[in-house]
Amino acid sequence: MFRRRRASRNEGSKQTRTQNHELSAADAPKSQRMHDERSPHVAFRTWEATNESLNDVEGRIHDGVPHEQLNRRADDYLDTFENLFPEARPRTGASLMEIGVGVAYIMQAAVRRYAPNRMVGLDIASGMIEKARQRLERDAVDTHAIEFLHYNGVDVPRPSASFDLIYSVASLQHAPRPYCFRAIMEANRLIKPSGSVCIHLLAYSHFKDHMTPELFSQELDRQIQGREEHWHHYYSKDEIEAVLAYGIGVKQLRVHEQGGSLFICFQGARDT
Repeated sequence: MFRRRRASRNEGSKQTRTQNHELSAADAPKSQRMHDERSPHVAFRTWEATNESLNDVEGRIHDGVPHEQLNRRADDYLDTFENLFPEARPRTGASLMEIGVGVAYIMQAAVRRYAPNRMVGLDIASGMIEKARQRLERDAVDTHAIEFLHYNGVDVPRPSASFDLIYSVASLQHAPRPYCFRAIMEANRLIKPSGSVCIHLLAYSHFKDHMTPELFSQELDRQIQGREEHWHHYYSKDEIEAVLAYGIGVKQLRVHEQGGSLFICFQGARDT
């Protein structure tokens, strides 16, 4: 009974939420859509990259992977999505969005591979968006299809059913759980009925392979004390399947675990 009451209430509010996004978020004057430049949660402040050089940021957020390997690494992530979920590959000229842009290596790879009409980089940290712009300019990347969108971590100021592919790699695992699931909820709203959402998260298998009591104590301390450092959150296949299916209501959900990561894909909601 409780589940049925929740489902009814959610169905009744879904249309209202969609209308609010389309009318107030997408159509509101630009001055009303601007968010506070400072990230809304302390967990995101380290991604503002204040007073860091581009080279320092690249080293920090890519775990010390050499600069010359970053383009190959970006392609590897897209290869994994395509191998696991070949039906998610977008057509040429599609509209794409990445959640959590870093310094845009995967955006660059997606533009080169898929030739989209529009590639939107969504991020909660305006400072990281600026670093991404700097990196693309430094490397003389063609950015005619690329745009960036800063948001408040809750509501994406774009109309529903706007994108053919939405993906996120090695980003949402650093966000507190409510923000991670809210981003996936927004992706479910923003994806077209014919589109796909692909998400990468850290799995508990990674936790088991790499965590120690000392490291776990450090992780807890940084989160409890609200330190502006990298936070890490781990997910299980069961949790993702339960939350996305019953909490968010995604369609055609598939979750694969490999190499300490969860690779998630779901389709846009089709009218029945």
